[in-house]
This record gives sequence, C-alpha cells and structure tokens, in this order.
Amino acid sequence: MKNGLEIAVKKLSLNSRQGVREFTNEVKLLLKVQHRNLASLGARSYPDSIESVKPIKHRGTILLRLTSINIPYYKRRTASLDWSKRFEIIVGVAKGLLYLHEESPVKIIHRDIKASNILLDNRLNPKIADFGMARLFQRDDTHVNTFKISGTL
Repeated sequence: MKNGLEIAVKKLSLNSRQGVREFTNEVKLLLKVQHRNLASLGARSYPDSIESVKPIKHRGTILLRLTSINIPYYKRRTASLDWSKRFEIIVGVAKGLLYLHEESPVKIIHRDIKASNILLDNRLNPKIADFGMARLFQRDDTHVNTFKISGTL
C-alpha cells in the first residue's frame, strides 16, 4: 500500500459460487474476534468481487519458513527457524486457539489448522488465518460433534 503497510488479500469473485459460503463465514467470524495471534480483518467490495484484507507485516507462513530453506531465492530472504523460535511460534498458535475456544466473545473451532494457515509477522509472531471452515459453538457446550470430516492438505 502507499503508506508501506503490507496486507494479505483474499479475493472472491462474485461470478463464482465456489467458496462463497467459506468466504462469508470467515468475514463474519473474524469481525467478532481480536487477539494478537489471530489475523485481523478489513474488507472492501467492488462491482464484481469482494476482498477480505488482512493487514500484516508479512514474513510468510510457517510452511514457507520451514520449507524454503532449500529454495535458493528464499535462502537469501529468510533465515531458518531455530528450535527456540519454533517453540515460541507453537506457543503463540496455542494461545490463539485457547482464545478461540475459551476466551473470545464467541467460541470458535477453526477446523483447518496447518502450517500454511499460520502467517508470521515481522517479529515472527504467529497469526492464525483462513477461517473459512471454522464453526461457532455455544458458550455452554463442552463438546461439539461434527458429522463430516473437514480440513485441507
């Protein structure tokens, strides 16, 4: 952006029905929660598309940071994650999940936690992203049954 802020953009074409429910679900859920280990959200719309906009100081995803070490281009741009930094990232992800499950105004099950859905900011703090498959559950519930398998590879 002009002011130097880096953002992640997820664009949904209004001409396609694929992913509309997941996109809408993600926007609705992210507007209800705020935590240092969750991706934050803004949105904008155009005549033919809607975009969710996540402000980040981007250092890639955990997947990129763990697998880019053998890719020459990324060797120059990223340092490998030592074990203490990996542990800090894991703790941050756990804190984000604890917030979603126990501390947020609405209880949320993400249902698609994986390395490519964890963004890293400029200090390598994890930000849980991609809430398209997430589900709300009632505040008093202690267990949730899901009747279909969810998630992506």
